[in-house]
Amino acid sequence: QLTFPGRFAKAGESYFSPDDRTIIFQAIEQPPAGTAPSEFYGMYVADVVRNPAGGITGIANIRRLSPEGSANTCGWFHPLHPEIVIFGSTVVPPSNRETPGYQRGTGKYRWQFPPEMRVVQADLRTADGTAKSLTTLVGDGNGYAAECSISRSEEHTSELQSPCNL
Repeated sequence: QLTFPGRFAKAGESYFSPDDRTIIFQAIEQPPAGTAPSEFYGMYVADVVRNPAGGITGIANIRRLSPEGSANTCGWFHPLHPEIVIFGSTVVPPSNRETPGYQRGTGKYRWQFPPEMRVVQADLRTADGTAKSLTTLVGDGNGYAAECSISRSEEHTSELQSPCNL
């Protein structure tokens, strides 16, 4: 376990960087006492902490990449440029809380599909958690776009001018 209730109300998908030194994950931070947690995941990166034998003992230097209030999902490290991360973000707070979505049975897990969601990239060397530090790769904010996969293959490097080929 890498996230704990002292810092995060809940956390979701997480993925390691190609060199296993960093992790990207979506989470909701614990709010100040007496207030409700956000209903939307933020996107975070952190350094992976290891013991001398190489086992993972935790994370450190947690940084938020997404703007406050935005909804975020599906974070990945670019396979050829480890300083670049790609994720789905509304960039701004979603305008409609009643967007279509998925809910598993009658359980608490549900996932909305806000139309503002687009695929963005952030450069970890300059990302500061603001909309200005994100570059939209796919989507115009008028329809849900979030999932993205790209090839690590050097053979396809020329196709990666926009790091996300859908």
